[in-house]
Amino acid sequence: MLTDPQSITVNGSAKSLPKVETGGRRSVYASADQKFGMMISHQDQKDRVRSVMKVTQVEIVADPITAINDSETLGISVIWDKPKFGFTVAQIQQLTAAVVAKLTDSLVAQIAGQES
Repeated sequence: MLTDPQSITVNGSAKSLPKVETGGRRSVYASADQKFGMMISHQDQKDRVRSVMKVTQVEIVADPITAINDSETLGISVIWDKPKFGFTVAQIQQLTAAVVAKLTDSLVAQIAGQES
């Protein structure tokens, strides 16, 4: 079981995310102001397990056409899609570390700019 609260650091500022929902193999964490959230879930799929960590941020933004303010959500997900056996925890950690290291500011900017 994960510790409660969880925390994330955004732009150098730590955000505390207490658990606000739990059920089965899914937990949801959210900041007191509901601006930041995190969801962790696990789903069995035949011979595989899909684990997801999704972090969200909510902002009030102005629509560039109507100039009407509205709430918008940015979500970033990491998905581990693995067979039920055949890979060790160490192998999963190593591949996860490789993905995290690949996500440099430059690559994220290119992806955000819709390059592929």
